[in-house]
Formats: sequence, C-alpha cells, structure tokens
Amino acid sequence: MSISERAAAEILRPVGMSREQARRLLLTGAAGSGVRGRTTTYDESAVRALAARPAGDEGRLAADCPWGVHVVRLARGRALDSSLPWAEQATEVATQPRLPMMTAVTLGVRVRLTGGLPWVVTVSGLVVFGAEMTGWTTPDDASHRFALRPPGGWYDALDRRWFAFGRGRHWFFWDPGGLQQ
Repeated sequence: MSISERAAAEILRPVGMSREQARRLLLTGAAGSGVRGRTTTYDESAVRALAARPAGDEGRLAADCPWGVHVVRLARGRALDSSLPWAEQATEVATQPRLPMMTAVTLGVRVRLTGGLPWVVTVSGLVVFGAEMTGWTTPDDASHRFALRPPGGWYDALDRRWFAFGRGRHWFFWDPGGLQQ
C-alpha cells in the first residue's frame, strides 16, 4: 500500500525523527524509491521495515574496528541516492567540511597505522554508506576530499542500521575505547 511522505514520517517518528529528518532519509532511497506525483508516496511495508531496522552492534563493531570509525553526518541540502553504484556514491560524499587540525592529525595517525580507517555516512541516524578512508586532500580552506575504498567485512555490523549520536558536528569519531571526539 502506498502512503504519503507525511504518513511515512509518522511511522519513523518513534525512531526519534522529526518530519524533516524523515524526509531527508526517505530521499536517500532507504525505504525504496518514492513515487512522485502531486505528492511523493512510499511503500508502507518498506517504511515500516526501515523503522524496524536494528541498531548497530557496538560490541561487534568494537571487535571489528578497534581503531574506531569516522562517522559523517550528511549535511542538509546534500543528497545521496543509495541506488547508485558504490563508486558514484563515494564521489558524492567524499568532499566534506574541513576537520579541526587536532582531529585531522589523530585521523592521520590512525590511517597510517591501519592502512584504512572505517568511514560511514549517516542520514538522520541511519548508516547509508560505508567505506574505508585511506587519506585525504585539502582542495581549499573549507574542505577535505577523502580518499575512499569499498568497506571491509566490518561494514556488515552497520549497513542500514541505526547509529545515531544526537546533535553535533557534521562528523563524529566513534572510538571503541570510549575516547569520543
């Protein structure tokens, strides 16, 4: 059964989303492609399945990612179509606002030690993209362009799972040792 975007947002409300957050998440294709007409509609069962997705397994993630995970919160106004091939999605999300110097130094050390640091993108708390970050460039004073490769097996613990941290910066570093930045 098809439901309106507003009805879909109501289904997602118990997950802790505002209507705008739900709209942004639905635009990624996380509940399938919306059917555009006078209003955008979604398949109700797909929206309910999205709302019922489990949270990321932090115990498994700590074992799989002992050096941590860099979490990017996709900014308002940035789109990501999850139906695109991985490489096209990577191109869409690789350029991010510049990180503070100490964060960049810490990430750089972790990347050098590991060869690739887990890197995920969330929209409204749902992981919608995963990669391993192998470095970055600074094309201008306001941004970093991350070098990304497809994720390893660690991504199974996060793919299309809820991994929310509340309000904050456009990025978050999840450290299994509890030293969150």
